[in-house]
Amino acid sequence: MAQEDDSIIPPGHSKTFFYVSNLIPAQVLIQNLSPGSQASFRLKSGPQSWTYFGNLPAGHTQSIYFEWPTSIAVFTNASGGGVSIRVYGNGIRPATAEEAKAHSHE
Repeated sequence: MAQEDDSIIPPGHSKTFFYVSNLIPAQVLIQNLSPGSQASFRLKSGPQSWTYFGNLPAGHTQSIYFEWPTSIAVFTNASGGGVSIRVYGNGIRPATAEEAKAHSHE
């Protein structure tokens, strides 16, 4: 059952995640995969349009609890160099292209 981990976001990239409302509130974990560099990230909800900014020390994981209706969330890895982050948790997963398109309108 080996498959690529599509919850990893390379530096300078964004990824859309889908949130399922029946698991409110959901625990979302953001993990800094670098053993030696700080990671910076931005979380923007859609379509309600609020933004959360965060920094993670090297090798650390941050837990955030969110409550919002079934929708999408866009995580951006604002880190430089080779610092990747991983986003995972209860009720959130990488969105399919169809889900991202369907929930991106305001």
